[in-house]
Amino acid sequence: DELLEMILLVAEMGDLQADPKNPVEAAIIESHLAIGQGPVATVVIRDGTLRVKDWAVAGVAQGRIKALLDDSGKRVEAALPGDAVSILGFCDLPEVGTKIEIVKNQGQAKKLVQRYQREQLPQAAPRARTLDDLFSTKEEAAKLKVILKSGTTGGLEAARREIASLDVEGVELDILVSGVGDISESDIVLASTVTEECLAVGFGVGIDNKALKLAEREGIPVLMYDIIYHLVDEIETALKRQLGPAYEERSMGSIEVRNLFKAPSGMIAGCYVADGRVERRAK
Repeated sequence: DELLEMILLVAEMGDLQADPKNPVEAAIIESHLAIGQGPVATVVIRDGTLRVKDWAVAGVAQGRIKALLDDSGKRVEAALPGDAVSILGFCDLPEVGTKIEIVKNQGQAKKLVQRYQREQLPQAAPRARTLDDLFSTKEEAAKLKVILKSGTTGGLEAARREIASLDVEGVELDILVSGVGDISESDIVLASTVTEECLAVGFGVGIDNKALKLAEREGIPVLMYDIIYHLVDEIETALKRQLGPAYEERSMGSIEVRNLFKAPSGMIAGCYVADGRVERRAK
């Protein structure tokens, strides 16, 4: 009761009011994949009214709202300020914390997604076509971006922990985006806009045909695994390949310079092999 009274007091002092007639203001507080329903996003309405059949955009996810479910799982036609509802209809899982924008049609929704992607990340330069191409070049500061998708929240967290624990000197590893669900077309679009090299990695998930064709066209390597250790080993191998070959200097022997002689081509050293051996072209 004290908490409720404090909330009401703060709202009154700050003149915090919502109007169902205002444009929709809502934020994603949870998202997951549900069998038979697809992507499901739970949102809290801050202002305005969210309705079934609205075209909604949340970051790189967009879609027409097919259904709104209240906290008891019952279908409702609209959600008012203060309501928390689950949305069915997104083509992909939106990120938690993403704000929802309502547009008039699918064309505007796609344009908004593309604008969001352009604003979030700069346009990338031409990229590698295969994994061999991806790791054949070495920069002064090697960087590798990863888009990580998993079939479950638990699997996703485990994969994030394992990948984050990798430590290869001279290489920066960054999980750009992670989420639950198959690798989608929007994931590949996001990977293609990154300036650094980027991998799309799936753990216990699939990839739709459109995303696979786009990955082949854009040259985005896609790695798919069912066992987390195989995933981690491949990422670690990729990181080490970024570093290039390592060279080790070994001593073959030692010599003592006994005398120096002048010659037209330069100085000639008269030497005695004190240890090991000396080969032609050795340094």
